[in-house]
Amino acid sequence: MLKNLIGATTTKQLNAFEADIVPLRQIQLLHTGWETSGDFHELQYIHFALFHDIYSWAGEPRTIDIQKNAVGSIPFFPVAKLEDGISNAFAQLKSDGYLRNLNTQDFVERLAFHYEQLNYLHPFREGNGRAQRVFWSRVARDAGHNIDWTQLTREDNDRACMIAMRDLNLQPLIQMFSTIVR
Repeated sequence: MLKNLIGATTTKQLNAFEADIVPLRQIQLLHTGWETSGDFHELQYIHFALFHDIYSWAGEPRTIDIQKNAVGSIPFFPVAKLEDGISNAFAQLKSDGYLRNLNTQDFVERLAFHYEQLNYLHPFREGNGRAQRVFWSRVARDAGHNIDWTQLTREDNDRACMIAMRDLNLQPLIQMFSTIVR
């Protein structure tokens, strides 16, 4: 059970509160906007905006090693190297021009690469996927594309991410993004 600010003592209570508050915070964030920088500070801001009501560590990098609770899952990026991993991942995104000026197929392929990198880093203790969806939607918008996350199930996303991490195979992520990028 994650320590939280709302006093939830069960995962069910915590999940219910997250399901109520995080979408509202996302709407507020999208309505008010934020300073875009394309770096980890932007992702931290997004994470904080979504989760500050729930976790005192919202927006802060994780301090422990973690992995998904799923059969066949592998640990996420080691916390001891997390700062370097984050720096490298965002430097690569910058060197890729933040995915701007790419046709849809090239955008999808580079997005799959960067999405997998950030997912493997899993920089926060919880809420990585929700913060990433906001971040990648903004990157896509600024690059002239749109990601329709409503066309994606959690199971399909988790499966594609697991294959990318475990097998170093981006094809399921590329296929996934091919169906939701407009």
